[in-house]
Amino acid sequence: MSRSIAQRTAAPAVFAVVACLTGAGSAAATPMVPLAPPCGLFHYWKLPNLLTIHQDNGLDVLVTFEGGTPARGQYTAKDGRLITGLGDAERRGETSDFSFPMRWRETGGSNVYSVHIADDGSMSGNTINERFVSNKWTGSPKATC
Repeated sequence: MSRSIAQRTAAPAVFAVVACLTGAGSAAATPMVPLAPPCGLFHYWKLPNLLTIHQDNGLDVLVTFEGGTPARGQYTAKDGRLITGLGDAERRGETSDFSFPMRWRETGGSNVYSVHIADDGSMSGNTINERFVSNKWTGSPKATC
């Protein structure tokens, strides 16, 4: 019984395609696209339970998060007083960019913190208070995926 021309050429063609697709590549080759997307594209970043916000005016603000929601904050004012505050609402915004308000008990003031989480989990942003004074900040530790 003889095989048709199609049957005789199909097997070598399949073998050639498989060999090209599974052949060993260069060990130094880098992928054309990232192997994994940044966390913020599809999932919420996990924020640290205690975030230290280092403002460019020299204040370090400690913010506690409970379930991703800012709960409490505190900082030491330049005159030495301890200022405490409460998160005013759940964080608002996208997964890598969001904002949250903080109301300060002892001063009656407030700040809105805008947050950006970079692909490596580092956090930074701006804050603006009730008098429209704005400060840049960086945070530690990093958020995790």
